[in-house]
Amino acid sequence: MTTHLKRLLRHTPIVLAMAFLLGSSRPAHAGCMIAFADCAVRAAAETSYWRSVFATADCELELADCVRRALIGR
Repeated sequence: MTTHLKRLLRHTPIVLAMAFLLGSSRPAHAGCMIAFADCAVRAAAETSYWRSVFATADCELELADCVRRALIGR
């Protein structure tokens, strides 16, 4: 086998797992993205650069938690 094919076969389980997780569509995902968009708008309206950066990071953590809860159910 060629090196390219070996690399492709090594990464196949990771790609399949990501496709499985992202492929299960539930309405909660849309709710998570809408909440993230609202949070990002509030973060962009912060008074200083660093406050905006930290608020954006907080939004991203909230998005990750929301998606995790939607996938796991807890």
